[in-house]
Amino acid sequence: MTPRYQSKAREQLNDEQLNVARDICSGKRGELPAPMQAWLETPLFAAYASRLGEHLRYTEEMPRHLSELAILCVANFWGSQYELNIHEQCAREAGIKDQTIQALRQGLEPEFVDMSQRAIYFFCQEVLFTKKVSEENYQKTILAVGSRGMNHLIGILGYYTLISITLNVYQIPANAKSINID
Repeated sequence: MTPRYQSKAREQLNDEQLNVARDICSGKRGELPAPMQAWLETPLFAAYASRLGEHLRYTEEMPRHLSELAILCVANFWGSQYELNIHEQCAREAGIKDQTIQALRQGLEPEFVDMSQRAIYFFCQEVLFTKKVSEENYQKTILAVGSRGMNHLIGILGYYTLISITLNVYQIPANAKSINID
């Protein structure tokens, strides 16, 4: 399958696109991931979306292992292999067990010892599949991450859905490369 969006060489970017690309590359990511390359077609959108993603991924509003678990839930739901390739390793580094990652990949319910991971998993599954959340799952998740963490979790679900839809619509391959502008 040929991607609908082809990455542009630096010389093909206009000044606005180049400035946004440089700004993204100078941030914590240090590079321009494939979905953001597509977003450069609308530079202001790319700039704001990138800042939101950087906040969600690199701040400590919620423990990293819970953030990475939520990202994996979204990526699995949308079938975003590109995102899974990146975040499965991040999840391992954050303390998510291989058995959990494999269960998610296979569409199975993981066995959790950590109750906060269990709360995040069930919250994500319910929101993604039913588009709402029960009072029980809401309360368990609030207990696990607090109100700031709840907003962070909602942000993760929305942002990584945006990335997944971008990947799916543009048919960006799982092995697409990030680039560095300078």
